Amino acid sequence: MKEQLIILGLAMTLALTGCTRETETVTIPTQTPVPTLIPEEEKLECWEVELDEDKIIPLETIEVTKELKAKEGFAYMKGEKGEDEHTGDEIIEVPFRHMNDETIETMIIGNKVDSVVGYYERYETTDYEFQDYHNFIRGCKNLKEFAAEESDYPYGWATYEGILCSIYTDCSIMRYCPPAKSGDVTVPYGITLVDMCTFMDCDKITSIRLMSSIVKIEEAAFGGNTSCTEISVDSENPYFMSKDGVLYTKDCTELIAYPAGKTEEEFRVPDGVKVIRAAAFKGAKNLKKVVLSDEVEIVENEAFRDCSSLVEFEGGKKLRELHAGAFYHCEKLERVNFQLCLRVVREKVFDKTNSLKTISLPQTAEYADEEKDERVQKQKRSVVKTDRKYVDAKGASQGTGTPDTSWYKKGEKKYILSTADELAGFAKLVNEGVTFNRCVISLKNDVDLSKYEEWTPIGGTFVINGKKRKNYFEGSFDGNGHTIYNLTVTKGENYSGLFRKLYVTEEIRNLNIEGAYVIGGEKSAILVGDSRGDITNCSVNGHLWGTLMVGGIVGTTSGLNKIRNCCNKANVVGDQQIGGICGFGDGVSSCKNEGKIEGCYLVGGIIGEKSHGSQEMQNCENVGEVSGFAWVDDLYIDSQQYNYWVDR
Repeated sequence: MKEQLIILGLAMTLALTGCTRETETVTIPTQTPVPTLIPEEEKLECWEVELDEDKIIPLETIEVTKELKAKEGFAYMKGEKGEDEHTGDEIIEVPFRHMNDETIETMIIGNKVDSVVGYYERYETTDYEFQDYHNFIRGCKNLKEFAAEESDYPYGWATYEGILCSIYTDCSIMRYCPPAKSGDVTVPYGITLVDMCTFMDCDKITSIRLMSSIVKIEEAAFGGNTSCTEISVDSENPYFMSKDGVLYTKDCTELIAYPAGKTEEEFRVPDGVKVIRAAAFKGAKNLKKVVLSDEVEIVENEAFRDCSSLVEFEGGKKLRELHAGAFYHCEKLERVNFQLCLRVVREKVFDKTNSLKTISLPQTAEYADEEKDERVQKQKRSVVKTDRKYVDAKGASQGTGTPDTSWYKKGEKKYILSTADELAGFAKLVNEGVTFNRCVISLKNDVDLSKYEEWTPIGGTFVINGKKRKNYFEGSFDGNGHTIYNLTVTKGENYSGLFRKLYVTEEIRNLNIEGAYVIGGEKSAILVGDSRGDITNCSVNGHLWGTLMVGGIVGTTSGLNKIRNCCNKANVVGDQQIGGICGFGDGVSSCKNEGKIEGCYLVGGIIGEKSHGSQEMQNCENVGEVSGFAWVDDLYIDSQQYNYWVDR
């Protein structure tokens, strides 16, 4: 018997028909006990754990003879000289060419071998690049077991029930499961780490049992186990747990592996899970629909690869990253729904998903393959639109849908608008270059814009006679307490709203808007997209969607102007800097929000992100529901009181 190793060891019995050989077992003493509850900052690495020696199952090595080397179906790997890619040191390794021999049933690893095709030679372990995870000996389709030659060193290779393990002076790692291994598999007491791709594509295994000594499971350790219906965990393991046969971290924040042989057709990710680990669902052949909980933030590399029956995927509200190859080769996938927080879509996420005709992404999402993937549509918002329903506008001027400019007399300083068509005529005149400098435009009646199925916001940059011109309103607009009904803006452009921009000389007062339906981009609102002028005694109601700097009254303000005595009753949905009154800015006082405000980052009932201007927000009240992913407040988020970095 060789000297005891300071590792976590396991035992293996290699039953080889017609062959007798001596075996050598190695066991491991321990260091410090594993606590029953592990705070995040105190989690141990695989080499820091001491376990109960009475429970440790020894690993096995063998004595290799000439007869054994010559036995049919056996392959002795003595290794060849190579170079460690990290240190540059000379090593003995088993090269790739030996990993595709279908005649091998038992592979013996020689005692001089340092590396069996280390995964760092193939995997970048980054979410940016497609990995093509696989077990390195998958080409040896008939390989049923490994054997390890005895070594004079207190480290090296050993096996447990035909699975190859690494033995070091202070830990043991399960490395490679042979592709043809079948039946139930146990990772027994003593192993502390399950390595990358250890069980990848082992499609004859029916169940996997993890014991309490395991401290760490590397990226893509499982996947493609199409006969496996359950992964179970010893209840005393402080790091991992199993629920309904699915493997999670103990705190249930990460879903590590879904057995690909499970028969269920629909799976709903439970609340609490934030990360879907790499290759977690790979090869899950029976799944047709997957629904993420609203807490899932990241789907890692190739998480749903080769889910051959998957038809529908529903992303949660907080999903913000899809890593490389997430849906690779999901050939029946037809429908994916992503919501506002999705920011990053890495390469090959939708490669070989030929049944997926349209890929709808939020406007702010960055998709690595966007230029070459003709299916991509960038939505200005990613939630399902509320059906357009016009509100009752009894007594209001209906209009005809044709702008009326007959009321305009050049040189006058006061104009009164009585109808919806005259209001549309006012917008037309401004957009054609009439500034109404220092003029007052007054509204005489309530007006209904339902005949204008697509309102063109007042003011903006236009190309007229081949020249680009900035045409803006430079006067004051007085609603006289009247209401504009059924404003509709749906092109998803930046600076969307009734008005695009107001400058310092401009003012809007005493105006109400009801039944608005606005789909904008950045700096969008129901009333004014970008305001440098004052807004007083105004209210809005309806539905508003946008991307960045979105507010019910204004999208963004300069800080020099004032917004006073205004009220938002509209539902406001956006990505970042989303507020009931104002998306980004300050100068807000005596305002109230009653609408539902929903965003991802920097979401406030009054102001999404309050700029660090000189004006303080005063006497404001929020009674509406406010929700978001991060930096959310009932009133506002102050840009001077937090540090943040959001990849825009």
